[in-house]
Amino acid sequence: MNKFNVLNERKNTNSIKWDFINFMYPDLNHEVLPLWVADMDFECCGSIVNSLKERAESKIYGYSSFDDEYYNIIIKWVNQKYGYSIDKNEIFYSPGIVPALGILIRALTKEKDGIIIQSPVYYPFKNMIVNNHRTVIENNLINKNGYYEIDFDDLEEKAKNPNNKMLILCSPHNPVGRVWSSEEIEKIANICIKYNIYLVSDEIHCDLIREGISFTSMGKFKELLKNQLVICTAPSKSFNLAGLNLSNIFIFNESVKELWKNEITNKMAVSNPTPFAISATKAAYTKGDEWLKEVNKYIDNNLIYLKEFLDKKLPNVKYLIPEGTYLAWLDFNNYDLTDEELTNIFLNEAKVAFDEGKLFGKTGEKFQRINVACPRVILEEALEKVYEALKTK
Repeated sequence: MNKFNVLNERKNTNSIKWDFINFMYPDLNHEVLPLWVADMDFECCGSIVNSLKERAESKIYGYSSFDDEYYNIIIKWVNQKYGYSIDKNEIFYSPGIVPALGILIRALTKEKDGIIIQSPVYYPFKNMIVNNHRTVIENNLINKNGYYEIDFDDLEEKAKNPNNKMLILCSPHNPVGRVWSSEEIEKIANICIKYNIYLVSDEIHCDLIREGISFTSMGKFKELLKNQLVICTAPSKSFNLAGLNLSNIFIFNESVKELWKNEITNKMAVSNPTPFAISATKAAYTKGDEWLKEVNKYIDNNLIYLKEFLDKKLPNVKYLIPEGTYLAWLDFNNYDLTDEELTNIFLNEAKVAFDEGKLFGKTGEKFQRINVACPRVILEEALEKVYEALKTK
């Protein structure tokens, strides 16, 4: 039996995805099948589990920090996987990438400054900008029959505005699933260099790539961009470690490093990862490669299954297999239904929970984001429920 087909009981485990759907839908009064929050329903790599057991057996869980072994592991992984070099003085801890975005926004920009995002995009980007009293500048992606491209003319126009100080890049892109080509990455880099704006590249999904697709990290252009570039990475999506709260933030400019340290250390006193996060990350990046290949293959097959199901039973739903992530971006514009009606059908008739597309920006209206990183039987059940609810609509 494929290990990713194993149904693990996640109810009553303090799981946001399974136990706290009411965070998103407070009026919901019945159970739903959750395919919303971006974590996997798969068991972690066995080497990670063993590393945590060994750490637990130490029976002391005091303050911890990174050692040279940790830094060397990160440096080797980045070099082998993404083809660029970093050193230990360029690696900084954050409990997550969204907190890191908040820190970087405060450290590198002033209130009312413009920050560019490429909608429809992961909605905490906008939240961090708005909640820190900066201005959201939308460089909307161009939707070409489900395949999204960057509007480079619009991006350059907005980058040249002196009031706009930063671009937050989602690479690979959540929710549309694009893995930007090396040519696209280079064009983005050149625009940021030309107009001297900060480029924060969120690369959290960079290990979750379809077969035959290549990921290009913005780190390949770090020498050109070193005064402006920050790269946000984490093992959390790749190895299903989101609950351990560890991200690695790569900063290359000395003044930006000082601004980061002043914000996160001096003002917030956030500087120490947990001992379990350290052990798990070491194990992931030294012993998890085979598991990662296997999980990518399983996700590939789930995404193909989703495509075949929709083509056969719900052809009015438009969907392209994403180049990266384990998230499917489904277009329901062929249905004469409002966003509210769609969500009501899914939650109360089909009894499944997805992420509403409108959360990701106005260009996400009448879309739904679905997490397929789950055993096939869960995906099958969810899709049959959706089919039954929509077949007469």
